[in-house]
Amino acid sequence: MVSPHGVQLAAHLISSFYGDLCSKVCECLLRRGNLTLLQIIQSTELTRENVINCLRVLIHQNCIQAFSTIKEGSFGEAARTLTQYMALFDNIIHKLRAPKFMQIVSEELGKDCLGIFQGLVQHGRLSFKQITERSEDTTGIIYRHHFPSSPPPPPPHFPFLSQKLKKKKTGIIYNSLLLLIYTTHGL
Repeated sequence: MVSPHGVQLAAHLISSFYGDLCSKVCECLLRRGNLTLLQIIQSTELTRENVINCLRVLIHQNCIQAFSTIKEGSFGEAARTLTQYMALFDNIIHKLRAPKFMQIVSEELGKDCLGIFQGLVQHGRLSFKQITERSEDTTGIIYRHHFPSSPPPPPPHFPFLSQKLKKKKTGIIYNSLLLLIYTTHGL
């Protein structure tokens, strides 16, 4: 369990980063331990939508973890799956250390890695695509300046195919085959 002062510090950090509603949900989980969605709604007296939105934000930021447990059913009932939520105190406290981590990353790994790390700190989780897009935003201007785009390639020329089709004079088939050839080659 977390000490009362630790709960207050974590709640203050969550409040300053993500707002009072998220702070209320997180504080509830830190004080009471693992809870289901219904228990969180009852404890915080927030609406279901507000609690779900807060959980989404906090899970995305790695401050809360969701996990499922199987509850055995009583005689004649099927087993149920319960989703519970747990506050991750250590991850919340790491938010305080982010500036120090950024300084170390900047000094040892450089500005490019710092940009990626700042994105991870700011957004919690990023897919590889989001990381590369973020990197392209910062380096895209330089890249486009040094490596201008080349003109598109000319359309392919298939003399053997066009001669055969011209002899047959099939019209619709000829046009559809040419359309197929042009679309498969990205034209």
